Amino acid sequence: MRINRCNKTMFFAVASIRTCGAFVLQKRSYYHPNTSSLRALSFSSSSLGASNQHLGTKTIPMQPLVICGPSGVGKGTIISRFMEENNSTPSSDASLPKFVFSVSHTTRQPRAGEVDGVHYHFCNKEFMQDKIDEGGFFIEHAQVHGNLYGTSFQSIFDASSSDGNKQCLLDIDVEGVRSIKNFQDAQQQQLKNSDLQLHVPSSQRTTQQQSLPELQAKFIFIAPPSIDVLHERLMGRGSETAESLQRRFQNAKAEIVYGTTPGNFDAIIVNDDLERACQKFDETVRNMYNS
Repeated sequence: MRINRCNKTMFFAVASIRTCGAFVLQKRSYYHPNTSSLRALSFSSSSLGASNQHLGTKTIPMQPLVICGPSGVGKGTIISRFMEENNSTPSSDASLPKFVFSVSHTTRQPRAGEVDGVHYHFCNKEFMQDKIDEGGFFIEHAQVHGNLYGTSFQSIFDASSSDGNKQCLLDIDVEGVRSIKNFQDAQQQQLKNSDLQLHVPSSQRTTQQQSLPELQAKFIFIAPPSIDVLHERLMGRGSETAESLQRRFQNAKAEIVYGTTPGNFDAIIVNDDLERACQKFDETVRNMYNS
């Protein structure tokens, strides 16, 4: 789910979605929405439980910040620095939303100091498996060391405010990115099919139409300066077996191909200097949310 350096930045407008095979380190499943399941998410709480009833109160697009990058690229460090600075910025500073992580579901037992609903939504395996089988609840899920973990659509909406001053930050792999894009495509198709195009004035929409929680994620890919540098970083960790290192390396190559393909991400930050990468990341996010 969550998986040191920058002098080159490329900025692309999202124009197309490339689909290719899945290359993942462990078995993951992702949500590929159809019209009926999307309708259930957008207009009803029946399929997602009572906790989703407030979804319809969102009146402006949700704009989560989606970060992706191969293992060993320094993504976690960049995000940590950004979040530390973002959380210390006065709330009166309207130049950038406050970002918070989504709260994932898990079937593992809470560790000392962990609070339900804050660190994770702790639940039993039967509940979580039912939601997985239902479809439309989790955007992605995985089994790690015998425990289930999943990121729900609900957690994205919970982490954002109706006025846009608070947004969710997601650190996911390329399959999670594809899943969000698939959802947005299906949602846009539903808007068209329901005659809810964006040019329709809000005053002419019904109450139900105005409450549709539209998702408009912003995507950033963190890339290494070269595949050789990434390989050196992975080897330098000293915590991988030869087999796991090869698996991570092959996965990283596939992620880089997808991540650096024009149109798949709004921005690409090449991380070959940690300080510049952090600065460029902050500048990029500010440009995204102030445009």
